[in-house]
Amino acid sequence: MVKVEVNVPEIIGEFYYEDRDIVVIEALRHVVFGAIKKKTDKLKEADIQIKYFEKKYHQGFEDFQKNMPLNDEIELHENWVEWSYWVEVQKRLKNTIGKMSFLYGENL
Repeated sequence: MVKVEVNVPEIIGEFYYEDRDIVVIEALRHVVFGAIKKKTDKLKEADIQIKYFEKKYHQGFEDFQKNMPLNDEIELHENWVEWSYWVEVQKRLKNTIGKMSFLYGENL
């Protein structure tokens, strides 16, 4: 466990210790649940963008990168930049959602 200090309204300080813990834990769970929802929505957007490029080029991103010709075609390069962005976003979001989901399921 990591110790984190949080400023809360003074009235929470007046609760008995076990009640205070319950309130703080439930508040944290609520915040984590909301964050998971937002991250999941963004992940869906990343998935849609990645599928668009996979369909357009009939291959996954790694194969596209390996087979991408080294020419001056601007559209191809712009698509590579955008596609690589969405692949990185997808990777980061899956990692974050996994950690948040674990936290949400934990008995904090």
